[in-house]
Amino acid sequence: MLTDGEFLEWTEAYGHLYGTSKGEVDRIVALGKDVLMDLDTSGALNIKKMYPDAVLIFLLPPSFEELKERIIKRGSEDKEEIEKRLKGAAAEYERRHEYDYQVVNEDVLEACSEIAEIVEYVRGVEQDGKDK
Repeated sequence: MLTDGEFLEWTEAYGHLYGTSKGEVDRIVALGKDVLMDLDTSGALNIKKMYPDAVLIFLLPPSFEELKERIIKRGSEDKEEIEKRLKGAAAEYERRHEYDYQVVNEDVLEACSEIAEIVEYVRGVEQDGKDK
């Protein structure tokens, strides 16, 4: 798929390849459905270039100390990998202003509720053709 240009965006992160299928996104959008993606900053901004109506939501940890604790608790990365992830997170944090919305994920249910409110708001604006 990569060599055939079938990805909207792709990246290698932390030793793994990740990508978003253009065909699958187009199929879902054609059905009139929303597409929710978990992307790094560069992927998200590339999507915004291709789909200017896309709404970008930057999900933030309550603090970098909390982020570090969450990564450590997972137990899936060694100390070097944790430092790489934190460095990457800090670089992405600097680009949060390029997103349409920011949500702090202190409580997962609260964050999900806030994201759902944003989606409903944006749907309403799109249907009305004006800001509410």
